[in-house]
Amino acid sequence: MINLSVYNGTTRTVSYTAKRLDGLRYSQMYPGGLYATASFFIPGSVTRYQDIQGGYRLVMRDGLAIVWLGEITGMQPTSSMEREGWQIEATGYWGSYLNKALTNKPWCDNRIDNNTWYEHSAAWSSNDKTLLQNMSIDRINRIRFTPDDVLWSTNQFHRVRYSAPTGDTVKRVTFEYDLQETPQQWSLLLYSETGGGVEWQGTATGIGTVDQTLGTASQHIFFYMRSDAVQTPASAGTIYAEVSNVKVYTETGNINLTEIAKDIRARSTSLDTSENRIGSNTLSLEPFITNGYETRASILTRAASYGDSAGNSWACWLGDSETLAGATFPAPILCVEQQPSLTSADYYLSVDDIPDFVANIDYDNLYNWIAVSYTDLTGKTIYITPDDDSSLSDSASIATHRTRQYPLSIQTESSTSALNYGKRFLAAHKDPKITISSPINVPFVLGSGGNRIPAARVRAGKTLKITNYLHDITGAGMTFLITGTEYTGDDDMVSITTGQPDPLSVIVARQAAGMKW
Repeated sequence: MINLSVYNGTTRTVSYTAKRLDGLRYSQMYPGGLYATASFFIPGSVTRYQDIQGGYRLVMRDGLAIVWLGEITGMQPTSSMEREGWQIEATGYWGSYLNKALTNKPWCDNRIDNNTWYEHSAAWSSNDKTLLQNMSIDRINRIRFTPDDVLWSTNQFHRVRYSAPTGDTVKRVTFEYDLQETPQQWSLLLYSETGGGVEWQGTATGIGTVDQTLGTASQHIFFYMRSDAVQTPASAGTIYAEVSNVKVYTETGNINLTEIAKDIRARSTSLDTSENRIGSNTLSLEPFITNGYETRASILTRAASYGDSAGNSWACWLGDSETLAGATFPAPILCVEQQPSLTSADYYLSVDDIPDFVANIDYDNLYNWIAVSYTDLTGKTIYITPDDDSSLSDSASIATHRTRQYPLSIQTESSTSALNYGKRFLAAHKDPKITISSPINVPFVLGSGGNRIPAARVRAGKTLKITNYLHDITGAGMTFLITGTEYTGDDDMVSITTGQPDPLSVIVARQAAGMKW
């Protein structure tokens, strides 16, 4: 029997059993979610006070087990000849919170355009000659300062400034430099405005690589070229200072899915503070910046879409802290994990248990030779194919199914990220997939010991195996990842959707279709 509790904060305001409600249903999705939408109808007079408000927490349990968690997002008083009462709509926290909370953060920023590193309109000091434009700035895959052949006084300089979003600070900067000052006296410097001091300085002709953790984290930093004597440069451009391969970090640790997820968790006050469900994924995601103010759901999904260095797919979702972290009050907890493999199963059904069973062995979406393209910092389209890196093809799949090529375009400026995305895509598509043409509607599934698991407790993100399907093309039998469920209380049935999704494409498709979270 499903029991519902509604909370204002941590105070329970009202409880219901499913017998008192009509049209109870709730859905789950994976990846993203886990809890998608829920709805039910409370029969009764619309003139009576309802101790439910928008934003109140809704918890559904089957016995002691939590089967759905979210918040009230819609209330519709209804009075007609057919029925009278309140229609209640609810949304899981992935949609109602993470898909509406925004973050603007450059975890690792390698942009060098004049919007990112800009020539500031306000003079920093009396020696700041930036406004006079007596120095040209070349941004062809670098930031190069070349002073004009005018008289420069000692300590006069020209600068380009970087600003982190309000609330964030620059903590580390890495770059390569090239300073050519001979026969004059010039310096190239990195300055922290908050710290009020020079973080790094080059004073002699030469090249080098710098990895500078700021002594004081600062919202604003700048590079500048400074004249260290009274001098007039030659007009040939032989005197210059440049930085290239610049990366600005707002964190000091490695930038990967785990770091990004922990940052999102820390910013999200509606989530449980525990991080014990955030798995370790060390695949570097440098550079990684938000697209302006981006939803936290989108950020997590985008970071997870690269998988890991072994080509495995990963997922982010919200579970409940009572079940997953032993909390005394169920709150959404951020989970980051490798998607389940299909080599084992959580649930089992036979073909005889499934009405109107129709399976499809999909060869159309089989690809074993991947050509990856991305755009570098200069705007040039770069291609990586198996001719460049053999890890983008699978010889066993090619031998069995012939060469099946796919052009994959990645929104990144990093060759490393593009290559790893291509490897993950190959791993997911190199073998044919078995799909079930329509949702599976059943009153139960079986556990590994043959025990019946009721419809209300079937969870998205688990794996399901059809036990008596003998035509095995994968080596794991007919085993599926459950990507969606919808439970209906009126008939105590669950509708199961299966597949093996790419985490990014699933979210994009749901948004494009206008699906409710």
